[in-house]
Formats: sequence, structure tokens, C-alpha cells
Amino acid sequence: MLQIFRRNRIVGVTSIVLFVLLILFFCRNYILRGVVNAKIAAVEARYSIDVQYRTITWNGLRTIRIADFFVYDTHHDTLVSLSKAKVVLAFKELIRGKVNPLQVNADSLNVMLKGLGLATSEATALSAETFSVDTTQHDVRFDTRNINRLLRLVIGISTSDINITNFSFQYADSATQFSLQAPSISSLDGKFSSTISYSENSMKGVVVATGQTSKHNRTISFSFYGANGEVVEIPFINRLLGAQASFSSLNISLDGTLLQSDSIMVSVGANVSNLLFYHALVSDRQVMLQSGDAHLDIALSSQKITIDSSSFIRMNSLTVPFYVDVDTRSSVKLKVAANTGFVKAAHLFGSLPQGLFTTLEGIGVSGELRYMLQTDIDFLNPDSLKFFSSLEPRNFRLVHQGATDFTALSDTFTHSVYVNGSLVRQLHSPSFVPINSISSYLVSAVVASEDGGYWLHKGFDAEGFRYALAKNIKQKRFARGGSTISQQLVKNIYLNQKKNLMRKAEEALIVWLIENNQLVSKERMLEVYFNIIEWGPNVYGVREASQFYFDVEPKDLSLNQSLYLASIVPSPLSYRFRFDSLGVLRNDVASDFFHFVSNTLFTRGLINQQELDSVNTNVFLTGEALNYLKRVAVDSVSMDSTITFN
Repeated sequence: MLQIFRRNRIVGVTSIVLFVLLILFFCRNYILRGVVNAKIAAVEARYSIDVQYRTITWNGLRTIRIADFFVYDTHHDTLVSLSKAKVVLAFKELIRGKVNPLQVNADSLNVMLKGLGLATSEATALSAETFSVDTTQHDVRFDTRNINRLLRLVIGISTSDINITNFSFQYADSATQFSLQAPSISSLDGKFSSTISYSENSMKGVVVATGQTSKHNRTISFSFYGANGEVVEIPFINRLLGAQASFSSLNISLDGTLLQSDSIMVSVGANVSNLLFYHALVSDRQVMLQSGDAHLDIALSSQKITIDSSSFIRMNSLTVPFYVDVDTRSSVKLKVAANTGFVKAAHLFGSLPQGLFTTLEGIGVSGELRYMLQTDIDFLNPDSLKFFSSLEPRNFRLVHQGATDFTALSDTFTHSVYVNGSLVRQLHSPSFVPINSISSYLVSAVVASEDGGYWLHKGFDAEGFRYALAKNIKQKRFARGGSTISQQLVKNIYLNQKKNLMRKAEEALIVWLIENNQLVSKERMLEVYFNIIEWGPNVYGVREASQFYFDVEPKDLSLNQSLYLASIVPSPLSYRFRFDSLGVLRNDVASDFFHFVSNTLFTRGLINQQELDSVNTNVFLTGEALNYLKRVAVDSVSMDSTITFN
């Protein structure tokens, strides 16, 4: 009797389940449209768009068919159109209420955008908000939860087999007409391939894209190369950055070692061949990198980003391992380290991208070099900043000069002065004032104020650079430069017309070559420096400066006159704001500088007590500068001094 009861109960429950399933089966299209319409309503409200479709129906138990799907903007312009699509879902996942597409087939998928109207997407918001860091804040956090979701979304593409035919993307604004067409985009068993034609205004190209993803292994990789051996021009880079770039092939990979909401570890790799790049801020010529690689092992938590020391960047045959750590737990702290180890010097110079360091192209060297960098910055305590940078030689020898012969500084040469790209003066070395014919007061004052360690360092003053960097961080602006006299000289002689970001690196390499190989003596470099730097309006060289301001020869400059001339080296065109209408130096502008430099000279034994006591700001213009001052309308508003000393 009990067995009969149990059997009847099982039959009853089974019947109810089957009945419910039958109802769900026959009503599945109503349920599907209800769920889809609810999702569409939420999306429409969030993005101010209109979504319409002709049919969305079930075909069997796990296949959804879509026909005539459209997305319109507020002006009823079409943003997305889809002729038809078929989506096959995983049945087991569907029973548990989860949507997991196993197969997606779509035909005639078109995306059309105008301007930047859809720039409020989640991806854009993520990039704008997730990675922004205010170094003045005590509690800076990274949104690891959303980053984890994004990474899983990208890697999870591999779970579906995708076949899209007749895909197109179009973008238009007042300056750009961009279109992209792909007759077929397919992804089978995680392997992706497509041949894509694109055009941006007059630029046209065809790129072959392949890739592979694995949700199980948490990996994704893509490769891009030009069809028929053509180069691939990168679209939108001119529109966004004002740059031009192309490559022969590009490979990108990502390996999600650990993907959690509060902790992420990924390895990112990239390599490129025949990269051509031009931007006026980077170089005045097109830059070419024949081969480049990068590998980054990144660990990210809510308040810490670490790029492990196993990471590296390779340019041609030069590999640079590096380490970066950003810690925001108590304040924003940054650590950066790099160490190439000893490498062949020829590999280092030969690996520099063509067009980037034009003065060094063709140079011949032998021996080995090792570059080391260590930086430790606490942005809430800049004075604790640590900085070390060194290019260490081993059996290094300069075999022959390259595009520029740096030994010419010791010989007869002509220096061309450019202002805003225009040639304004030419200075001939035979007319230079010898260093021993310049007032020792002026030489000492300029060296003390511009580069106190000039006679001790080899072109680069790490402590001076550290001090300048700390001061700039504290004041949140470029308040002080860290260039030595050697660097200023090289910039003026060889890089006068270059106003790009890489000039500093080229400047540092030239200075290192000159100083470490003693191509030019310290005395000669200082002599050239005094004879070519700007001292006022169209005033170049120490002879013109002495005569323009005081109507004397350089050897006859007094201590106070020398202190004044040293004070205007950083900003020579501002001299007229330092004097009153009678040509008398304003005490409020000059007193701090005079006091600081004169005491430095006394401490170093370069002037005696009597000379120190005679220092004052009673400096009078007696040369052509006085007449020039009278001719120029001077702003009556008092100008605060921009030179301060701690």
C-alpha cells in the first residue's frame, strides 16, 4: 500500500513538472519577448536610444532567431541594423536560468556612429574613471571589480562559435569619414579570423586579423598584418593625437593568471614589426622601429599596481628589464627601476629607432654599456625622493663619429641661432671671448647658480636633478630645471631647433659621449657656453652682454654686475622687469639671488670677506640696455620675482 502511494506521488509530481514544462514550452515566445522587452526598456532609458525588432522567437528548445533588429538615436538615425541572427544556447545553463551562447550566426550587421554621441558607454567610463589617480589624495583606490569583469568578458568570447557575414562599421564627424567592412568574421573553437577593409578619409587599407581565446586557460591573443604584404595604417590616431603610424605586423596577447574581484594578475605581451610613427612632439622626423617587443607581468589590487621585474621592453636587439610599483595605501608612492646589464655598446646605439636620435645615427662604438635607473617617489613627501641614473661603460671606445662630429666644439665652427624655427643669428667661434678673458666673478657666479657641481660631474648631476624633480612635485608645476651646463650647451649647439619629448634623452646621450670620452675639455665647453647663450633681446654671448648692460668688456665686470648677469641666464628676456624706469636694479627682485650666490662663492673660497661685504643690488644700467629700457613700454604692475632659494 505504501509503495503504491509513493508511486502515485512520483507520478503526480512528474505530471505537474511535465505540465509546467509544456506550458513554458508553448508560452516560451511570450516569455522571451517579455524578458527582451524589459531589458530593452532599461537600455533605452539609460542611453536615450530606441530599439526595435520585427521578430524574436524560439526555434526548438535552445535556439533563438532574430529578424530585422534596429537601434536608433534620438533623431531616429540608425545606429545598428541587423538583418537576421541565430543564437544557440547551452541547454544545461538555460535550465539553471543562465544565458550562455554556444553559437552565434548573424547576417548584415551594420553599426553607424556620428560624432562621439555614444562615448558614455561602460568601456569609456571605465577607462576614464578606473585608472585616474590624484597623487595628492591619501586614499586612492583602483576599481578592480570592474576591471575583473571587463577582462572576463573579453576572454569569455571564446565560449561561443561566431559567424558574422557582411559586417560593416561607419563613423562620421565634421573632420572624419571612417568605414570598415568585413565580408566574414568567424570564431570557431576559440580561433578567430577575418579580412577587414577600412578607409579613413583618403586613407585606405586591408588588414588580416586572426586570434585565439580560451576561457578555460584565461588567455586571448590577436594578430594583425597587412594583406598582400602591405603596411597597416592605424586609423583615428591622427584624429585623436595628431600623429601618423603604421606597421607591418602586430601581435597582442593577454594571460589572466588570477582574475578575482579584489586581486588581478595578468601577463600582457605585444610585438610589432616595421613600426613607423610621426608626431612633432616626439621627433621632427618619422621614427622607424624595425622590431619591438614588450612583456608585462602585472599585479593589481585595490591600492597597489606592480609591474614585476620579469617585465621588459625590447627595441630591435636591446632589451631593457624594468620594474614599476604604485602603492596608494597611505599616500601615492611610485618606484621605478631598470637595469639592462652589460650589453654590447654597438647593440645599444644600433637599436635606437631610426629618426629618433638623428645626431647619433651612424656612430661607431665598441665595448659594453650598462644602464641603471632607480627612482622612489612619495608624492606627499617629495623631499624624501630618491633618484639614481647611470650609464656605466666597460672597455667602451668611440670608433668613429656619426651624423654629427662632437669634437668640432674644440675647433673652428659657426653656431646658428634659431627662434621659432627661423634663423636669427650666426655666431663664429674665432670671435669668442677666451675663458680667461672673462671676469672670474661672472664665471664663478654662473657656475654656482646654474650648475654647482660642474667641475665634478660628467655631464649629469643626479642630485641636482633629484632636487629639481622634488621641487616640481611640491609646486605641482615645472618650477626648476635639472639641466647641467653641459646639457644646456648641447641643447643650444646641437638641438636648438628640436622642441620634442625625446630631446632630453638625445641630449643626455650626447653629453655622456662628450664628457666620458673627453671629446671636449671642461674649460672649452664652458668657454663656448659663455659665448653662445642668450643674455637679452638679440644679445648672444658674454661680450655682447657686458656691452649691452654695462658698456664694459667681459674681463672688467664687477662682482655685483656679474651677479646680475648670472641671475638673468634662466630668463634673459625678462631683464627689463628687473629695473626701475631709471635703470636701477630693483632690490625686491635681486636680493635673494645675490645673497644666495655670493654666500656660495664665499663658502667655496672664490671671494673673500671684503668682497662678500661689498655685495649689494645697487646695479645701474649704463649700456644700450638703458636706452632700450626707455624705448619699451614697461608694465606698471609690479612683477613678483620668479627666482627663489631655499
